[in-house]
Amino acid sequence: MAALGIGQQVRAWQQSLADARAAPPALADLPAPLASPAPVVKPPSELARQSQVEAAQAQTRRLRELIGWFTFALLTVSLVISAATVLSIVRPVRNLQRATARVAAGETQVVVPRGGVAELDTLAGSFNSMAEEVDKARRAAEGYRAELEQRVAERTRQLQYQAFHDPLTQLPNRRQFLDLLRSAIESAAPRQQIVAVYFLDLDNFKNVNDGTGHEFGDRLLVACADRLREAIVGQGIAARFGGDEFTVGASGVADEVAAQHFGEKLVAAFQRPVI
Repeated sequence: MAALGIGQQVRAWQQSLADARAAPPALADLPAPLASPAPVVKPPSELARQSQVEAAQAQTRRLRELIGWFTFALLTVSLVISAATVLSIVRPVRNLQRATARVAAGETQVVVPRGGVAELDTLAGSFNSMAEEVDKARRAAEGYRAELEQRVAERTRQLQYQAFHDPLTQLPNRRQFLDLLRSAIESAAPRQQIVAVYFLDLDNFKNVNDGTGHEFGDRLLVACADRLREAIVGQGIAARFGGDEFTVGASGVADEVAAQHFGEKLVAAFQRPVI
């Protein structure tokens, strides 16, 4: 009886399956994509897991943004430090280059602005000390040069004076006397005047040197030169030709009579004894 009941049930199921295959499917029996979508209800465990995933993803995004901002800030700071370092090196180096060029051009009062890295600042200080020493040396050299030029000019004047004057009596020598005489003749010619020339020598001057010595003879020559200066003041030029020989040139003489009178004046100047 039990076996018979199971067999009947199996045949009933098969019949129902055949009828279901033969009949058109109902709307409720259609697959999910063809039927109206129904809300999917997820279990609480899956919702919690999805929330954790979303939170982890948001935390990852914030961490990436934080890392990005930190990297940008680090790059910015590195760029600023690099620029400041370059400026602290390039600017002092350029200042040193410009100062060196000015010193090379001859300007010694040069001061390099301090600043920059410690080594370059020390170098700038050393350069300023060097420039100060160079300026001191230049000033000292200019002082020596001015003194040397003054000495050279003075020595030149002395040599020129000695070249045209007798070193003992300080009267013009033969060379200058001839030049002055030539100028006097050229000046007197247009005015129809004459130039008188007188030659004087000391008699027995050798005996004076031999008897009293050359020092006394030199003093006698100087005294004679002074007498000539006093006699011709404003009227002519006196010169020593050498030894005991003197020459006088009188310019602006009107005639031979005036020339004779002037000669007598010269002779009279030596009538007084020499003390």
